[in-house]
Amino acid sequence: MRRPISLLGAIVLAATACNGTKLHEARTLTAALEQFSLATPSDRGRALAGLESVTVTDTHVAKAKAQCVAYARKLHEALTLKDEVAVRFADIRTGLIDKNDPIAITLPTKLDRAEASLKEASAIHSQCRRLLTESSAP
Repeated sequence: MRRPISLLGAIVLAATACNGTKLHEARTLTAALEQFSLATPSDRGRALAGLESVTVTDTHVAKAKAQCVAYARKLHEALTLKDEVAVRFADIRTGLIDKNDPIAITLPTKLDRAEASLKEASAIHSQCRRLLTESSAP
C-alpha cells in the first residue's frame, strides 16, 4: 500500500520542480546569450532574435532575460554602427567616397553613437550577468 505524500513532501517536490524549471530556463537563456556573443556580424541579428525568443516563466529568469535582451540590443546597435563606420572609412581611404560627402561628414557622429551604445551595453551587461548568476543558483 502506498503512503500518501505528506504536506512537507509535497512542498519539497514542488520546490524542486520549480527550481528545476528556473535552472533550465536560466541555462537556456545563458546559451542563447552565448550564441549572441559568438555570432558573426552577419548572424548577429538572428542570434538576437533567438535570445529574444527564449521562453521564460520564472520571474527571476524573466528579469534576467529583460536585462540580457536590453544588453544585446544595445551591443548590436553599437557594433552595427561601428561596422558601418569602418566600411565608410575604408570607402574614403580608397576614394569611393569623398571626405566632404554628406555620408562621410556623419561618420564621427555615428562613431560617437556607437561608443555611447557600447558604454550603455556594458553597464546593462553587468546586471544581466548578475541576474543570470542568481537565477542559476539552486
